[in-house]
Amino acid sequence: MGGTDPLHRCVPPENAFGRVVGRHLELGHRGLALAVDPVPDRPSVLRRPAEALGLPLMRRLTDVDELLDGPLDDARALAGNLRDLARVNRWLGGVDLSAAGIVALAPGRAPIAVLDVGTGGADIPLALVERGRAAGRHVSVTGIDSRAEVLTAAAIVDPRTATTGELVLQLGDGLALPYPDRSFDVVHTSLVVHHLDPGAARTLLAEMGRVARLGVVVNDLVRGRPAWVGAWLMSHLLTSNRYTRHDAPLSVRRAYSVAELTALLATADLRVDRTVHGLFGHRVALVARHRGHARRAAS
Repeated sequence: MGGTDPLHRCVPPENAFGRVVGRHLELGHRGLALAVDPVPDRPSVLRRPAEALGLPLMRRLTDVDELLDGPLDDARALAGNLRDLARVNRWLGGVDLSAAGIVALAPGRAPIAVLDVGTGGADIPLALVERGRAAGRHVSVTGIDSRAEVLTAAAIVDPRTATTGELVLQLGDGLALPYPDRSFDVVHTSLVVHHLDPGAARTLLAEMGRVARLGVVVNDLVRGRPAWVGAWLMSHLLTSNRYTRHDAPLSVRRAYSVAELTALLATADLRVDRTVHGLFGHRVALVARHRGHARRAAS
């Protein structure tokens, strides 16, 4: 540890989810290393190839809907898709990105209340609770989703959603969160923003900021050709699920760039002060605080 590298100060050396080693954060039992960058626009060829090398970004696709945004009348396919998403979050660092973002906002071991918007199968909330237990930290998570079919499928895919005391799942709309201001320490969302057009995304982020006491964590894909190729290959080689095969590459095409996500957060009066990149540059977690809070935290 030690030294003057500002990356060492991004996440405290000891916390409920991992520890800083060199220039990386080790998280969970798998020890996946993530690059934590306090400067959102700091270039990195490995982590953000298109932006770092000045290559033109793919045009964001807006005129094609994902199957998950339409009628969810195939319960078996929906459950299979939630299993696929859980595997992706576990194997490719989605859980670790979220954990790193939450640590940046709420270091230490004090109890923490998290709201997960668009919780899907609730695999990330369950992982956060388990990591908190392992570290002796009480992590309570409320997961909210706007689709009753998704919550029903979540209970089938992982019965722990109904038996984990620190987890509560509720039906509700992320664009009009049914909670008072500052109800939660951290408000988190994963793989949701790319489903939304810019107007709806601004509304979601403003609502997240409204109910967050410390700040928000936005975990999502990053648009780019390598990420699209990876999503296509994985969805066609590793699963036969029709939702996953259709939606995975399309999700990358619909994703925002880091700069676009940062601008959307700014319209919600949220300032990004931590950016956690997935090692393959395919995904990012933006950690944002209310502008006044961010200035105080930086001083």
